[in-house]
Amino acid sequence: MPDDVVAQLAQQPRERPVELIAVAATAGHDALRRFARLDAGWPAGDQIDRLVRHVLDVRPVQAPEHADNVVALQPSGELYVWMITLPEEPRLVRPTTAVRISYLTGEQADCLQREIDTEWLTRACNDFDAFVAARCEIHTEWDVPTTTFWYVSGEHYLGTLVVRHELTDQLNLAGGHVGYHIVAPWRRQGHGTRMLAAGLAQCRALGLPRILLTCTSDNEPSRRVILANGGQPDDHPSAGEDRYWIILDDA
Repeated sequence: MPDDVVAQLAQQPRERPVELIAVAATAGHDALRRFARLDAGWPAGDQIDRLVRHVLDVRPVQAPEHADNVVALQPSGELYVWMITLPEEPRLVRPTTAVRISYLTGEQADCLQREIDTEWLTRACNDFDAFVAARCEIHTEWDVPTTTFWYVSGEHYLGTLVVRHELTDQLNLAGGHVGYHIVAPWRRQGHGTRMLAAGLAQCRALGLPRILLTCTSDNEPSRRVILANGGQPDDHPSAGEDRYWIILDDA
């Protein structure tokens, strides 16, 4: 996403979202300096240069009372961010324009961390209404009918879950029925496990008797999410992917 687009999001007439802080951190110290100038509450000047951790690597610490969205530079030089207190329990919904800022900044941070091209985000930013409309109904992806859900709390976007109604030979090897991700600013808080649990209810509603999930052999966080939701290892893993089945008893 171009710098001017991010800056435009930063200047929205509302309290700065923590997702934007993650974008600045993953973009590097130059971006942190630019964003610091937009927010008087940030540490200033040469203190910015002392940041040694990205937001994505920060361990949560106890925040002061009534300080839900605080950035603080600790004496050790580490950056701590107290995450926003969510207004309600996150839930799965069809894609919605109500989370535009949070979606764009959260996905931007995620792409930067994973070194994924962000050109698709520029297109989404240019016409977010059309971007959402294309995902609100059942659509075809991976050559199968697909339903997309976003995991949201109020105006905050936390992640995406997609349900593929059928399996192709390729999806049987890698991809499975369900794909999901929590964007970088909201990881390590149990959201992935709860989002997948909500997604299982959607799979039951489609009448699927069991679902296949896959993850790369080195993706330990995803493996834990799958196992926490009752995933059973398949006896025939494919090259580079571990396969798990979840039985939906009341399908």
